[in-house]
Amino acid sequence: LDVSVDGRRVEVEGVKAQVDGQESDLYSVLALIGEQEVTVEKVEWFDPANEANTKVLANAQATLRSGHLNLTGVAPELAARGKIGIWVSTSKWRICVIIVWGSRANLDVSVDGRAAEVEGIQAQVDGQDTDLYRVLALTGDQEVTAEKIEWFDPATPSNTKVLTEGVAAVLHDSHLKLTGIAPELAARGKIGIWVSTSKWRICVIIIWGSKANLDVKVDGRDIKVEGVEAEIDGQPTELRRVLELLGDGSVRAATVEIFKPTLTAAGVLTDPVTITPTEQVSATITGNLVRFEGLANTLALHKRIGIWISGSRWRICIIITLGSDNTPRVIVDGRPVLAYKPEAELDGEKVDPRRVLALLSKEEVIAEKIEIEVNGQAITDNDATAQIKDGKIIFTNLKDTLEAKGRIGVWISGRRWKICVVIEWGIHRSPDGQVNVDLPASEAHNGLELEYTEVQTPTRQLPDRKHDVVLFTLDASNSEGARVYQLDDSYKIEVSYTDEALEAAGIDEATLTIYVFDEATGQWVAIPTEVDTLNNKAVGTLDHFSEFALLGDVAGAANIEIFLPIIQQR
Repeated sequence: LDVSVDGRRVEVEGVKAQVDGQESDLYSVLALIGEQEVTVEKVEWFDPANEANTKVLANAQATLRSGHLNLTGVAPELAARGKIGIWVSTSKWRICVIIVWGSRANLDVSVDGRAAEVEGIQAQVDGQDTDLYRVLALTGDQEVTAEKIEWFDPATPSNTKVLTEGVAAVLHDSHLKLTGIAPELAARGKIGIWVSTSKWRICVIIIWGSKANLDVKVDGRDIKVEGVEAEIDGQPTELRRVLELLGDGSVRAATVEIFKPTLTAAGVLTDPVTITPTEQVSATITGNLVRFEGLANTLALHKRIGIWISGSRWRICIIITLGSDNTPRVIVDGRPVLAYKPEAELDGEKVDPRRVLALLSKEEVIAEKIEIEVNGQAITDNDATAQIKDGKIIFTNLKDTLEAKGRIGVWISGRRWKICVVIEWGIHRSPDGQVNVDLPASEAHNGLELEYTEVQTPTRQLPDRKHDVVLFTLDASNSEGARVYQLDDSYKIEVSYTDEALEAAGIDEATLTIYVFDEATGQWVAIPTEVDTLNNKAVGTLDHFSEFALLGDVAGAANIEIFLPIIQQR
């Protein structure tokens, strides 16, 4: 008996059957049913160690046809225990199966590095239909590159088309790695793929997206996931099994442990270097999305971190870095700008933005329509144009609008697709015109809100022999309202001054330097500063926010040291 649980094949360890309450063999039940599909009347589960204690699964369903039993609504119980017994029954017959999570009848498929959902599998050896595990037995542990790749629409499976340019398929154990297929899959959402050698063929029906993927947000921002490991009851397992165990609701992790990942996976899991976060961190899992709160500053400080999140029975390890393949790079009139909060539609339905970007990756695409919003209000810019090329959105004639508004939302669209992204010019000017902050296009700068405060008199003791010209503070928060102190990328700060201010304080212009106050040490720290004497500007580069001061030396003042002789009286 082949058994699938919520669409995925499982291992069958044992089968028994009854007819009219008497022990029988499976063939007798299948003979009673014939070729028709039968929906069972009752589904019960039990622990194989205690077979007598059965429990009805009210929300589960089961259908039996020929030698295949299809179970739905059973995955959470199986994921939680790894092995369970199932009784399915009608008034005439009963079948019991002992099933185990995982099966050599499954095939994991990735498309251009991202897991895809497998809806169906077919296999052939020497032109004859067979089981998948027979092909896997032929290939063994070696990595095999397919000689031929064909795709088809599942609605017309006989109409296959050979893919040649830029595509590849590699089969290793029970994993099929496809490259160059993403545009076709993105365009249709579901496709069939035949991969073959002279000896064997495998067909898979695949769908965009999979529970084997994990999306991560840190304080509201999309984050790039470099690696995922999972455990149940201390034993390594598939991520999808943990996600099935957690169900569809939101689950808050009991513990969050942060560490510095090493170069090897083994080192990550066995000998991590613990990181103490800058603030309290929490994690919530909903479906295949993990949301972290309070982690942004720690991630910015360390650039790349590993995190274990866990409950009483499960653990998930994630290696993350700032950045996201879900957000396109955006260029406005030659300047890379900040871009975040992407949305997308395909054929009128909301989809993962990655899918639209993959669809448009083959060639340069000119957007047919551009819609611009500022604070929910539509505005017009008839001169702006947009194109998508190499995963980037390139705008022309949009600079004036973006610079004037600072931040806008833009929908660009074609016949079948739409992409929306929030973009920022990235240059912030203080209300008094004294300070400019230039945040270059970087994931570290997306959605930052800056607050400038002018300071009239020093609140901290200044360095020896330094005099102030300009004093101010810069505070930053992210789109979720959380304070941001440290960035993982640098920004440029420009401080203006007047000749009158220098003259009044008697400061030598050539000595002007921007200082930032280090809260940890309680000291003012000089940052590398270039002084534009023609335009009266001091320019520096740094990666955090605090209290700032433009300081200089008094003109003509010499560093005088006085030595007093020690006279010893005899």
